Amino acid sequence: MITIIGILIALLLPAVQAARESARKMQCANNVKQMALACLSHENATHYLPCNGWGYHWLGEPDRGVGVLQPGGWSYNILPQLEQQNLHDLGSGTTGTTLYSSLGQLFMTPLAVYNCPSRRPLGIYTVTPSANDVYNCISVTLAARIDYGINAGDQSTNQDPGPSDYTDGDNLNWSGWLPQSEFTGISFQRSRVAIANITDGTSNTYLVGEAAKMPDDYYNGEGNDDNHGPYTAFEDDSSRITSVLPVQDTPGFATDKQFGSVHAGSFNMGFCDGSTRAISYGIDPLTHDHLGNRADGAPIDATKY
Repeated sequence: MITIIGILIALLLPAVQAARESARKMQCANNVKQMALACLSHENATHYLPCNGWGYHWLGEPDRGVGVLQPGGWSYNILPQLEQQNLHDLGSGTTGTTLYSSLGQLFMTPLAVYNCPSRRPLGIYTVTPSANDVYNCISVTLAARIDYGINAGDQSTNQDPGPSDYTDGDNLNWSGWLPQSEFTGISFQRSRVAIANITDGTSNTYLVGEAAKMPDDYYNGEGNDDNHGPYTAFEDDSSRITSVLPVQDTPGFATDKQFGSVHAGSFNMGFCDGSTRAISYGIDPLTHDHLGNRADGAPIDATKY
């Protein structure tokens, strides 16, 4: 009898695991849907899709609006649209060390909508000394993580450190800013992209989706694309490009630019029309590339997803 029970368990276990993963992937798709709709709601309220801030040395600040003077990135800017106004407003009305302490609390606050349940549990994870380089925040040892990336375009760049102080950050003509002409996507350093600028059509342009990460670094904070969390600006943690093919998370394979996920077969992507679709890792390379460019005029064949 015990042997029979053991055999039955062995037969049932894969089915149970598959059902659980299916549920997790569905939850992940729902996260992508929420983020895409929050981005569109942000555009409706401000006339621009969320800006991706100054660079990876900066967290979002509550009293600096949503434009080019906001140092924080897209996932900070859409917090009000995700019903996280209180989190967004941490430190409001304060300056200096008081503000930086509040932003330390922000740094250490995980959100379920930014967490793929198939990758790792929602929580806070180690921050290495090399990642403790955020200018407007106290030093922390643990931080939240983000498993998703905004579409920065089909170029080669998807992160930048940005300015080293507020003087340069507030200077619209600072020489260190990356040229806006470099970027073809939806959100990037100091971006101001409106729906009207997506001339290829909102149903033919990526908005936000799953970002590939290296499993070796899920918990240790040593991955360059997995060490700062959701609330810093233009960087590999939360931005992705389409000039490289999407990949499934693979041990030993560092991923700092690719869309992708831990899921088998496909990953979840939100489009600029608010839809969410499963995209195959075997997507046609040119199709993937064109889906990252908001205005290249290339035709998109949906059968090649």
